[in-house]
Amino acid sequence: MITIEEKLNLFTNMVLDKAKKEYDMEAERLNEEIKEKIAAYTKELNEEKEKLIHDMEKKGKEEKARLISHANISKMKAMHNKKKEILEDVFKALTEKARSYTDSEEYESFFNKAVYKVIDSFSDVQGLMFYVSEKDYHRFSEVIYKAGEENQFQEDSIQINISNEDIIGGLVCTDDKKTYKIDLSIRYIIKNNENYIGTELFNMLKGADGTDG
Repeated sequence: MITIEEKLNLFTNMVLDKAKKEYDMEAERLNEEIKEKIAAYTKELNEEKEKLIHDMEKKGKEEKARLISHANISKMKAMHNKKKEILEDVFKALTEKARSYTDSEEYESFFNKAVYKVIDSFSDVQGLMFYVSEKDYHRFSEVIYKAGEENQFQEDSIQINISNEDIIGGLVCTDDKKTYKIDLSIRYIIKNNENYIGTELFNMLKGADGTDG
């Protein structure tokens, strides 16, 4: 015969067994739920990490590109300024050379040819106005008057003026009504060849800075 104590023990074991099974089932469910949450959280973290890495790589590449672009622009500006400086030095040296040229015998021949060339270029005018440097005004006024007389211009129909501009040498000539103008000044000759000189200089410097121009 089963005693009350044994029945209680049996009942207790049944209850405990049932409770243990329910606990184990709940624990397993919770474990699975936690695993899923951990997996989801881990996936989210990995995605965030990948996104962060991608964003950092992207920002890094953008920053690198920006720095390279900035460096290239700075380099181009520096080279442009250097080329401009060299070009200015070239024209300065050319101008100084031209001033020295005005003291040579060759220049006298150049000036004489310029005078006859401009006079031959005018027709049907009553008078001529010449603009020369102060130095040439004193040196070549008689040459101009003489060339004018040889071409049927009386001395009083020819005006010789000291140019207000620094023409370096040579001359500028207009008719008495200032309708036509011929510029054979050395300043104009240099100015007229600026583009050619600049192009030749830049072609000579091309590639010297590691670029194509």
